[in-house]
Amino acid sequence: MDEETMEESLQMVGTSGRKVVQISAMVHPVKDWAFIALCDDGSLWLYHGSWSRIENIPQTAYGLGE
Repeated sequence: MDEETMEESLQMVGTSGRKVVQISAMVHPVKDWAFIALCDDGSLWLYHGSWSRIENIPQTAYGLGE
C-alpha cells in the first residue's frame, strides 16, 4: 500500500470526528500485513484492506486493595 492510499484510508476512519494519534504496522513473513491505528477517543482500528474496529480491552484494576 502506498503512502497516498494509506493517508486516504486514515481520513475515512476520521470521518466520525476521531483523529489518528498513532499508527503501527504488523508484518508476518507467512501470513501477511496489517496496520493498527490508535485514535484520540481511545479506539483501536485494524486495516487489512478495509478498516474494522478492535473491541475495547476491559480495564480491571487488580491489586488495589479492593
